[in-house]
Amino acid sequence: MKRKLLEAAAVLGTVLGLVAFTPLGPAALAHLLERGVGGWQVSIGGREGGLIYGFSFSDLRCQNPALGVAVEVEHLAVRPWSWTIEVQAPKVRIEPRTSVDTTVVAADIELPIAFYPNLSATAGTLNWQLGKTQIVAQDWHGVYRAIADTSAHLKLTLSDLQGVPLRSLTIDLALSPHRIDRGEVRAVGISDTLRAALHASFTLGLKLPRPLQVEAKATVEADSAQGSLEAEMDGALMPLQLRGTLRGQGSAPVVSAVDLRGDMRANSTRLVIDSLLVSLFDGTLTGDATYFFTRDSLQTQLRGEGLDLALAAPFAGRAEFDLAAGVHLQHQRYAADFAALLRDV
Repeated sequence: MKRKLLEAAAVLGTVLGLVAFTPLGPAALAHLLERGVGGWQVSIGGREGGLIYGFSFSDLRCQNPALGVAVEVEHLAVRPWSWTIEVQAPKVRIEPRTSVDTTVVAADIELPIAFYPNLSATAGTLNWQLGKTQIVAQDWHGVYRAIADTSAHLKLTLSDLQGVPLRSLTIDLALSPHRIDRGEVRAVGISDTLRAALHASFTLGLKLPRPLQVEAKATVEADSAQGSLEAEMDGALMPLQLRGTLRGQGSAPVVSAVDLRGDMRANSTRLVIDSLLVSLFDGTLTGDATYFFTRDSLQTQLRGEGLDLALAAPFAGRAEFDLAAGVHLQHQRYAADFAALLRDV
């Protein structure tokens, strides 16, 4: 009996050794993955290495029809001792389902930071079909690093963008299990005559109601004009309830200096900008504007006072006006009521 136990132990040890130190282990893992995991369909072209000291897959393809996501990876290397995964040339295609599951109930999110491996991806491409817009990134790379059991850093950079008025986009996140402790978004857009940049910093709680604080600044520069807009927002995402302020300034040859102030608020149905005050043409523009998400429509009321016509027209005088307008963007319908008064012309 003792001899049989020793023989069984020797056979088991040999099998475990083969699985751990030879390509048999990665081959077995590949076979397991190709059986499907969580709705993902996986195929692996080649494998090499050993589970203990490191292994790699090549020509890896996986897709999830329910999510509309397909990924092709040229080479994926796993280093167990450092708990690191390196991905080369991932090609990602996203075509989300048109139907949305409205039965999903919002819940708290907890990121298993201590479980995630360190991850790096280089020389990737992205093709994202977002409604009627196709967003393409000719190059993207990302890095995820665990700093401790309860904190991590994630950075994603997309370059050579097409389909959107941006050239590059960078997202930088400091993570903890229940919170994005610090988030930064940087975007740059460049055309022949225009350069635009956006920098936003934020914090976001992952527990309901997902509290959010945002500070953002956008700048635009052209050959003879420039401007900037700053926004501060505070509130929550579930349900959406945000309040904040807007501040802006700019200059152009005709308009000269422009100064903007306003308040903003948003919920699940609308975005409202009120207490709007714009100083331009030596006068003021006041009013409010409301955008309705579900109807894709805009309503605005504006009043101009004391506008110096000599700054924008070949004659002197002062102008006042009242404008009430409605725009239904989806159906391209417009309605406006406009009245103006000219003085000292």
